[in-house]
Amino acid sequence: EKGDEVTITAGEAAGIAWIACAACSSRRAFWCPRVLTLRLTGLLPLVTDNLPMRLLADQLLDGSASRTAISAGEGGVGINGAIWDMNRIDVQAQQGTRERWNIHADTPQVVPYSGRAVPDQTRQRRAQPMAEDRGWKDTVWVDGDVELLVYFNQPTSEHFPFLYYSQTLEMADRGTAGS
Repeated sequence: EKGDEVTITAGEAAGIAWIACAACSSRRAFWCPRVLTLRLTGLLPLVTDNLPMRLLADQLLDGSASRTAISAGEGGVGINGAIWDMNRIDVQAQQGTRERWNIHADTPQVVPYSGRAVPDQTRQRRAQPMAEDRGWKDTVWVDGDVELLVYFNQPTSEHFPFLYYSQTLEMADRGTAGS
């Protein structure tokens, strides 16, 4: 109902006896257990859109998708043998396009890759993608070979390029990043 409140508390409120003791002592703190109060205003509905009855398969390739091969840590250095240079653009794509990226990590460890603000879908691993790999993500665990469908839906520029990189500290220290 509009105007109603819900309060989240931590513990119980201080009783009259505790308040009287605190008022007479040098300790003047009155403990309030209120953490958060929510007040309904009636401005926005809780659910704004109807949920679909069933999920449809993605229309993934409604045109051509280029392929980009990325090798992480090949020879112990960078991506595709190059250390990241913030003044170099490694991959150029038009906004609204999709690319298939084949990522290979030759190190025995699992390498997390992030494409900030650019969603991707894991399309293939050594076997079918696990359930947790399905759907659009911004991070993927690379152990061996992985094929991603990368969707460039955000605008970028020379001054604010899209970045992709390893989140493993040892790999990042060796320049495993690109733009």
